[in-house]
Amino acid sequence: MRDIPPILDELEEEQRAEAEKFLVSFLNSLEVEADQSKQDKYAVWERNLDFLEGKHWRDGERPSGLAQLTINNLWRIVRQEAALLTDSRPTVKVVSRSSKLTDAAETLNKLVQAVFQKEHVDLLIVRSVFDMAVYGTAYWKVVWDPMANGGLGDIVIRRVDPRSVLQDDVLRLEDAWYIGQITDVPIVELRRRFPGRG
Repeated sequence: MRDIPPILDELEEEQRAEAEKFLVSFLNSLEVEADQSKQDKYAVWERNLDFLEGKHWRDGERPSGLAQLTINNLWRIVRQEAALLTDSRPTVKVVSRSSKLTDAAETLNKLVQAVFQKEHVDLLIVRSVFDMAVYGTAYWKVVWDPMANGGLGDIVIRRVDPRSVLQDDVLRLEDAWYIGQITDVPIVELRRRFPGRG
């Protein structure tokens, strides 16, 4: 079992600096571990992407005498699959166990449908089909974005590039001990989120 970093808010200032160093080291070790588990996948993903884009022959692979013409049926097949999958949209149904909460469940159903429509989930599904074709997996994240809706905050659904996801090397996502995303964050945003920290 890994050492889990202490909760920073419960520490004194000098202890907090040491705990932050430990936390950064801990997160870096998780990144290295997850990155090592994905090394074999990177080459396959790159090859899949090349095939989807019609680059079926790499430099030096094409036998001499063959025509330069490449017919990319794979792109057409993936587009057809995307069209079929977008016809059958995912649905979420909130059901109340208590008859007293039936009205609340109906309100939540309307809310879910409104969020799906506002966040263009049908377009996310199309992009996810392409992710599945290239990477074998697709990720979304549902988060509260305090800057959405003109700074009032709102629920947002975002596609996550599978290359940026870090997780345990497990077959099923449910079995993962951790999952995270590597993303670039501007310094201005970090200062806004963590005032007085640097």
